[in-house]
Amino acid sequence: MAPDELPVSAAARPWEKVRWELRAGDWAGTVHSLQSLSEARAAEPGAELHAVVVARSPDEEGQLRELAGSSSGLHLTVLRPLARGEQPREGEAERLVPGRVGANIAARRVAVRRYGARAPEMRRQPRACAGAVAATSAPTAVLRISAEPRYTRAEWRRILKSPAAAMRQWLVSVAPAAALRDFHDTFLWKTTAEGAARPVLLGLWRVQRDRVPMALGFSGREGAGGQRWFVEPMRWGPPDAPPPCAVDWRAPDAGQDGYAYAEALQSQAGPLGVARGERHLGLRQARQEGGAAVERTWQLSDLPPYWRLVDVLALLQDTELAEPRVLRKRVVAGRSSWTLRAAGPADLLSFELRLPDGSQALAFVPSGVDARLRQRRELRPVRALTSLDFVLGMAPADVGEARGAAGARDAPMPQAGDHDHHDDYAMDAERDPVARKRKADAVPSSPAEPGASSCEAMTVLDPATQQDAHTGPAVAATPAKARRCGVAPPEGFHLEANLGQGNCFPRAVAQALAAAGVKKAPTHVAVRACIVAHMRKHAEAYEQHWDHCEPAPTEPLMDPPDFARYLDLLSRDGAWMGALETAACASAYGKPLLVYAPGKVPQVYNRSAAGRPLHLWYVDDHYSCLKGDAARPDELTPEPGGYADRRAGATRPGSSARSRSGPRALSCLISTGSPRGFAGSSCSTSGSSMGATASTASATQADTTGPSCSSAGSSCST
Repeated sequence: MAPDELPVSAAARPWEKVRWELRAGDWAGTVHSLQSLSEARAAEPGAELHAVVVARSPDEEGQLRELAGSSSGLHLTVLRPLARGEQPREGEAERLVPGRVGANIAARRVAVRRYGARAPEMRRQPRACAGAVAATSAPTAVLRISAEPRYTRAEWRRILKSPAAAMRQWLVSVAPAAALRDFHDTFLWKTTAEGAARPVLLGLWRVQRDRVPMALGFSGREGAGGQRWFVEPMRWGPPDAPPPCAVDWRAPDAGQDGYAYAEALQSQAGPLGVARGERHLGLRQARQEGGAAVERTWQLSDLPPYWRLVDVLALLQDTELAEPRVLRKRVVAGRSSWTLRAAGPADLLSFELRLPDGSQALAFVPSGVDARLRQRRELRPVRALTSLDFVLGMAPADVGEARGAAGARDAPMPQAGDHDHHDDYAMDAERDPVARKRKADAVPSSPAEPGASSCEAMTVLDPATQQDAHTGPAVAATPAKARRCGVAPPEGFHLEANLGQGNCFPRAVAQALAAAGVKKAPTHVAVRACIVAHMRKHAEAYEQHWDHCEPAPTEPLMDPPDFARYLDLLSRDGAWMGALETAACASAYGKPLLVYAPGKVPQVYNRSAAGRPLHLWYVDDHYSCLKGDAARPDELTPEPGGYADRRAGATRPGSSARSRSGPRALSCLISTGSPRGFAGSSCSTSGSSMGATASTASATQADTTGPSCSSAGSSCST
């Protein structure tokens, strides 16, 4: 099949028009989407995860397969909705699975495929047995639940239409899965008349008695769809509820809307949750016996500047201060001080705290602060997470650094900590490196002018043969000056650092997709799965350009060559990626992708694709994302070259023990002409005087030697 005859990506043709969702209570594992699953794997790569996912398209099914095969800690169950008359494929089991469409319960016929011995299964449904003894039910209590539109982001009419379903959806998102069976039915729903100044929805909720404190803690918490419900008992006191509590009513700040007001109180709520009044919200607190404890404003000084809210609360756990509420944090002279409200003994005015590193901090009551805070009544938010910037400690690489003999590998064997290789990759130093037939540049390029921050104009020709030192015979119509990058990124760009750890390429692509305005940009785990799934789908097209090496730092030859095994290794976390994967990435996401390197001509992949291009910077076995304003690919003058044809995965530039310069497999794409499936990888010079002979030869070879996969449609949804 010719490349132009391939169908458009199936990402635009989902299996179902109406979105059908699983119910979390029906499964022993966690219900995920492809996006949330990839985020969970990126957050905790080595953790054991039991997940259930509905594959919405064939492309999602392929990416889920790659995710399941890349980690032994992932136990995955994939459900594929079946069309009418469609039968499950080999290895799949047909099931009728309950779910929901909106607020309605609906069952769907699906094909189930399980990855891993402990992939989640459906919970067993209760069955009625003849002569069974009736189970004794636990005592229950009735709570009052309420909601107001000013405190929620959800559509109020949808909540009024089906309040029981909306409340249950909120409960599933805020309550632990193990406790859901102890929260029973809702009844006696009522609401104020239409057009009321403050409409309120009220109902009753039956809860197992020992779950009442937990249910009260959910009061005022935001849940699924932006809903926020408030919970209170019908009567305070045993046996149905905790003892009566005190409420610290808080007025909203000037100009503060209802949602922000409720969000601010939720962040300070204790175990009894938030109370809803006619006009204001308040924080429930346990009553103090006999006035023994006094609430004061405390100040903690001389703490580390990077401490977060959780660190401060953990430090105060073993002190006499009760229910601390942090008001603000300040960092002065490299140390932080925290201001908080807490209840403590009346005679306690100061005490010392011992920090985990052995140093000491002081907690004291500052004079005059109480009165000022009581007058202002301001709630100052505290950031729960600190920002962390990674700075590239890279030295400018020498442009055109002289390379060794053809195929020589004089880099030392990788040592522990030098790079982020995968444990399964063989590090065979006894293989004959000359057998790899790698070509080395004989003439080094001239270094760029000092201080050059953008692309420099230079042409490198061998004076003896009049051949280009990088691409072979020079074409007569080639522009006299080809734009090469200097030692720094091109003007208008700035580097976006990443952790690397063998994943620098997919991490950089994920950052570039976010910079290009993609909604819900994928994680590096999803990017890797997308690339491998695309290469597996078009294996014949990509295998002919593979260099028969494993995706590891030392690139050992695979004997015998097995492209399927290569893709299995490539799907694992930490596997290095190079130019072949760059071309696959541009084709899979359907976007132009440009790679820049010091002293090299920019190279573009999938030039003809629509949308904002992705920009990457390559130096010393490391890829980084380039952000900023830049020219479109057709405004640049890229030329064929082997600058970005190397595998990379170093933690940072120069951190890898490997330092090689041999061209990568994509050099064959440059020498034979760009196939249609890799539109733009030929780097044809737009607006230049490139001769018709070279263009015709490139197009002819593209039709005969290139892969037969098309980039007409993106196979990865962005």
